[in-house]
Amino acid sequence: MSEARRGAEFGRPRVLLGVDSNCMSLLIMAFICFFSASEAITVGEAEQPLKLDPFAYLDHTFVDEMECHGEAERELGLLLRMYEKPGQEGSRAAIFGNLAYYCGKKQKYLEAESFFNQALEICDKHPFARRQADEAMLILGLSECCIRKGDFATAERLAKQALSRRERDMGPKAYETILCQISLANVYIQQRRGNEAVALLQPVIDIAARDRMDAGRAVTLIKVYGRALAEVGRMVESRQAESRARKLELESIKNRVEELERQRTKVEEKSKETIRYMREHPDPSLRAEVETLILAEAERPMIHSRRLLKVMRRYVTLLRNDDQEVEASRQEARIGELTRFLSR
Repeated sequence: MSEARRGAEFGRPRVLLGVDSNCMSLLIMAFICFFSASEAITVGEAEQPLKLDPFAYLDHTFVDEMECHGEAERELGLLLRMYEKPGQEGSRAAIFGNLAYYCGKKQKYLEAESFFNQALEICDKHPFARRQADEAMLILGLSECCIRKGDFATAERLAKQALSRRERDMGPKAYETILCQISLANVYIQQRRGNEAVALLQPVIDIAARDRMDAGRAVTLIKVYGRALAEVGRMVESRQAESRARKLELESIKNRVEELERQRTKVEEKSKETIRYMREHPDPSLRAEVETLILAEAERPMIHSRRLLKVMRRYVTLLRNDDQEVEASRQEARIGELTRFLSR
């Protein structure tokens, strides 16, 4: 994936502009997780679409980062105005997709549906935008909105449409294809068609086990499969699936906490180094700008701490559910340290 160029070295939360096949699929993962459970704007290559972080389903996206400051809607609105030129329709469609994701997080499902529809209208009018904005995942997002409002017939039609495109373009084993199957199984479960959901997901479970799908991605698949088994009365297997999903989720979020801890440490060290350099090599003509940059640079560890705090709270909940009280208490103490750091 090509990374966004940094137009400003310090300060504001960053938006990634690049090409990544997981762009919208991970956005939809967030939607599926919500429904089944009832860094400065930097302009890179202007023709490329807005992209999400690979850990959207663990609340690690630029949308969450901006949300900490109440800036998400404003910043995404600014992005729309940046991408108004002919030839940038793919980017606009992807931005609408991100707005839909943001609205879904806020449980504004009608607004989410509206943004998905606007993104798909762009794709209908500009075929070249379909690949950039990942039209199949936009369709799947609209399907999830239909599930939320109880329009299961439309949700099923859209999920099948997205699945057909994924199978054609990426093959049956691709995670993006499996994501469509999970969503379609959700529709079946909502309609009390558990046998169809089990039949759809059983081969996927086998693929996931054989190919050793990473824990973070397997959790939702196994949870939905467990619900499908319960729907058809296979309660022992359903409980086994739930237990497996809990263990995988705990493993995944533990790894995520450790990764975020490492990231935060690196950012804090780099931030201190940058601030020290700016103070030791002042430019009298840029004094006001330098002070602004120093304040922005000092904020970077805070942003990473907020992100870590959200994941750690979820981690503590999972630890308690797994009766790991000692580790939960240790993590709570760490949460207290971060909270005090953020309140300074």
